[in-house]
Amino acid sequence: MLGTGRRYVLPCELVQADFQVLDSYHAAGIALMVSAFGSTDSPVSSGIDPVDCAKRLADWVKKYKLDGVDIDWEDMNAMNTGIGETWIITFQSELRRQLPAGQYLISHAPVAPWFTSGSNYPNGAYVAVHKQTGSGIDFYNMQFYNQGSGVYEDCQVS
Repeated sequence: MLGTGRRYVLPCELVQADFQVLDSYHAAGIALMVSAFGSTDSPVSSGIDPVDCAKRLADWVKKYKLDGVDIDWEDMNAMNTGIGETWIITFQSELRRQLPAGQYLISHAPVAPWFTSGSNYPNGAYVAVHKQTGSGIDFYNMQFYNQGSGVYEDCQVS
């Protein structure tokens, strides 16, 4: 589910054959999740309401019998200016309310620098998000790519 401007773009409808494949994965103990947002989506900067967005995403996950959602939120401008944290915290809180722990998985895929304690992010970036809603996030898929030349190319710690 992508928020573009003030409208939502939903993936194509699943057909019965898709549900049969999904059932076979579930029978094998495999969880299937949808990824939301991405590098081309800026929900905060586009004025998307976080509660409405979370409800719509949760409804879609339930409708298609998925096991959860991976939040690939990359609204760089919002995080860099210190307004992204409140949106994510509100969104995550509502998403977890709609998709209860133990029944659904929720993961987040933040860019690695957002977990720093540096002063680059005025309101704490994902450090603040984790403090407020981390107990409702099942796991993180850290993004260690697209961070610029010479970054994360080896295992050296500076």
